[in-house]
Amino acid sequence: TLGTEANLRSWQSNGLGRIVKINLALTQGTAYFFSVRATNGAGLTGPVARSGPMVAAPRTYGDAGNQISFAIAPTGYAADGGETASWPPEKAAALTGFMDQMLPVLRDLYGPPSTSYTVSLVRDLRYTTSAIFFPSTDEIHVGDNVTYQLLTHELVHSWRRDQILSSGPLWQFDPTLSGFEEGFAQAVSYEAMTEFARRYPSFGLTQLVYQSS
Repeated sequence: TLGTEANLRSWQSNGLGRIVKINLALTQGTAYFFSVRATNGAGLTGPVARSGPMVAAPRTYGDAGNQISFAIAPTGYAADGGETASWPPEKAAALTGFMDQMLPVLRDLYGPPSTSYTVSLVRDLRYTTSAIFFPSTDEIHVGDNVTYQLLTHELVHSWRRDQILSSGPLWQFDPTLSGFEEGFAQAVSYEAMTEFARRYPSFGLTQLVYQSS
């Protein structure tokens, strides 16, 4: 509220970012208010916008009933970052068939995801033979020639959603934590692909056992 504004944490610049994440010691059951203001290049600050009350409550991750669903994004990104069409129908159907069968495999191997949500598969020609998961937008950006194993690797990251182990307590990149995250994702992707090949031999995978070379 106005009388207690910035009494827990003072104003913090977020630059041009639209999302800010900070660590605060909150008291369970207590209501908190958040304020936002904008300052332009000339140093002029606009009016303050204040949220309604938000009550601090614990959050449980990995509930047994959590489910991940997926969607194919209707548009994608060209190699220059501009908008382009999504995959042609036959490619979209192949990805859909793989996802429909891989998600149950991952759940059996890795347990329930951190939360229930929908992850979007986005065609992104900037990633020719690779893929990347963006937890801030719940999207996996995929190149046209990505392997199913690498797609599965990114799906394992998406299982954690924004609880991935790539950042420290101040949401800064941490190489040690990232090593754990990448190691988990790679190991589980190998196990999942091997199990996928066992369960669905008619899918036509040319490799039946996946392991580190």
